[in-house]
Amino acid sequence: MITPILPNMIPMRDIKQISDGDRIFYELGHKKITIDMSYVDNWVSVGRFKEIENIKEFIETDKLLTEIEYLEHHNFMLLKKTII
Repeated sequence: MITPILPNMIPMRDIKQISDGDRIFYELGHKKITIDMSYVDNWVSVGRFKEIENIKEFIETDKLLTEIEYLEHHNFMLLKKTII
């Protein structure tokens, strides 16, 4: 699912913030024209977020999730499970 930012999304800056039933999104974007620059200062955000479908698999395979710079760069957002 691709969505604009939702009012109850919170920035995820630590993998330990995730609880069972939560949803995770990352912001889509693209590189600027300057190809020889790194992505840090050369990234255009588009204000749309893609949901990670299989969170368990994602956590097991993405080895960069413990790095704050990685989480900030991809603008990971957390949608906490609501308890009714």
